Amino acid sequence: MILPGSPILYLIVVVGVFVYFAFKGGGRKKETSPTKMRNGEEFKDWYMKLCEQNRKRNEERLEEIRYQKWLISHQPE
Repeated sequence: MILPGSPILYLIVVVGVFVYFAFKGGGRKKETSPTKMRNGEEFKDWYMKLCEQNRKRNEERLEEIRYQKWLISHQPE
């Protein structure tokens, strides 16, 4: 593939783009509390919500399994 222009010019442009993104992405990060997540929510609150969702899902699944066992045991022979 033949590119119009000087290969050195292309190299300078590519290096310049890399340097630009390196400096742009290397800015200061906000100092957050160790217990806060990136979205500002407390970790313990998020974890409690997650546990509650899992508990409800497990209870629903257990109820489905019990119903399926009941159906199997009450099938006419």
